[in-house]
Amino acid sequence: LMVEEIEEHNQRGLGGTITLCTGQECVSVVPSSTKDGEGVTVVVTTKDASSSSSQEISTNEYNANLVIGADGMNSKVRQCLHNAPPGTWSSNCVKSSKFQPKTYTSPASFLRIKVLQLPPQFE
Repeated sequence: LMVEEIEEHNQRGLGGTITLCTGQECVSVVPSSTKDGEGVTVVVTTKDASSSSSQEISTNEYNANLVIGADGMNSKVRQCLHNAPPGTWSSNCVKSSKFQPKTYTSPASFLRIKVLQLPPQFE
């Protein structure tokens, strides 16, 4: 369903193109300039499943205005944001440490919950 919605959005040409990337591992997320202004550059690696050697890895770089890292509890995208060198996100008044999730235990269900709180007016 999500893939169909993405294809429909891209066909309508309403502005911006959505690229769905799966099976890749995030290596870094850093601020960059795009043709539309400020954005980010995301570097990912992909293991080549068709290769006879399972260790063959290719690297790709994407420039974007928005990145959605839907990679779960132990998010590699969030880890890249958190591990950025000091000052990387200073133009946005955001410290890298803000990307470290806080862990809580629900008093009702005793389940572990990870929460990532972004500062007000985060852009």
